[in-house]
Amino acid sequence: MYREPITILYDNSQYGEGSEDRSLSSQDDILTEAKEVEQALSRLGYTTRRLQIVYQNIEIFLQELLLYRGDIVFNLCEDIRGEGVYEAY
Repeated sequence: MYREPITILYDNSQYGEGSEDRSLSSQDDILTEAKEVEQALSRLGYTTRRLQIVYQNIEIFLQELLLYRGDIVFNLCEDIRGEGVYEAY
C-alpha cells in the first residue's frame, strides 16, 4: 500500500531574534522529538525526511523543501526566530 512521503519540519536554531539564546538541552529536546516522530511514522510504513528550518538562508531551506516534495508536512516548528506569534499560521 502506498503511503504519502512526510516531511518532518522542525526549528533547531540556536538563536532567535529578540529572544534569549536557547539552551543546549532545549535544542536536544527539539531534535529528539523530531527523531521520535520520524521513528513512529517509519514504523507505520511512511517514508520520512527531517528538515530543519534555516533562517540564515531561507532560500536554501525553501529549495530543500521543494526538492523533496513530500505530500504531507508534519510541522514541529513552534516559533520563527524565537517568536511564537506566527505559530497558528
